[in-house]
Amino acid sequence: MPVSLEIRYDEDLYPALGKILSMNIRLFCILCGLAFSGLIHAAEHGVILQYHHVATNTPASTSISPEDFKTHLDYLRDNAFNVIPLDQMIESLRLGQQISDKAVAISFDDGYLSIYEEAFPLLQSYGFPFTVFISTQPIDDEQANFLSWQQIQEMSEAGVIIANHMVDHPLYA
Repeated sequence: MPVSLEIRYDEDLYPALGKILSMNIRLFCILCGLAFSGLIHAAEHGVILQYHHVATNTPASTSISPEDFKTHLDYLRDNAFNVIPLDQMIESLRLGQQISDKAVAISFDDGYLSIYEEAFPLLQSYGFPFTVFISTQPIDDEQANFLSWQQIQEMSEAGVIIANHMVDHPLYA
């Protein structure tokens, strides 16, 4: 049975979004096809929880409230999920090693300030590792609501994996 998906957005406001969505939808379709074909097995995939903002005063489409984020972390802890570093998950997959069905990695995109102010202390209190994919230009420009290099260094020294997302995200260009 064919499935149709239509996504609408303001092309004047987000000119690059169409290309990004198109690539993501194609990738999603390929991954779904592989999953349903039986070619992907437990040792060949991992679960990554991906967030942007942990705040209530940021765009709802990319935000989770601190209270709801804590509820997510409580659920992981209370249901015996094994939160592992993203690099460990990737290396296990690369080597074809078995990954528990209850293993998850946590990541954040872009480098928003709420990661440092809200998520970082909570994740530390749970002892959960995580990765932050930063976009460097807003940080270099000291753009409001983005991490500073000092905050990034502090998180890195605490064991947070810092990775690159891109230099300048097309949605804040």
